Amino acid sequence: MKRIPFDNLRDADLFVDAVYESNGAHNLSGDVLSKLMSVGAMGGFRKLKTATDSSKLAYVVLESTKKHPDWIDSINYEEGIIQYYGDNREPGRELHDTTLGGNKILKEIYE
Repeated sequence: MKRIPFDNLRDADLFVDAVYESNGAHNLSGDVLSKLMSVGAMGGFRKLKTATDSSKLAYVVLESTKKHPDWIDSINYEEGIIQYYGDNREPGRELHDTTLGGNKILKEIYE
């Protein structure tokens, strides 16, 4: 299995089943996705805008810890289905009313 050290993340290529290592910090400075994909360090939906038009997304990275027992995220690789529950866990709150706007990203993409 290929292992990519934390110090090499900014220039690393993406490989299926590779391990992209953290620096071991238990705070945002150890976040792998932000270094590897040039996205934010917080939230489940992490986006990167295009360089030429800040109103358009280049891509979105979805992060899941799978640690919330009532909200089990899953990926079905054979069928290409992702179940993700983490962007709005507060009962009674409107679906798109979230701090980081992850559900709004999905709405915009599918419109």
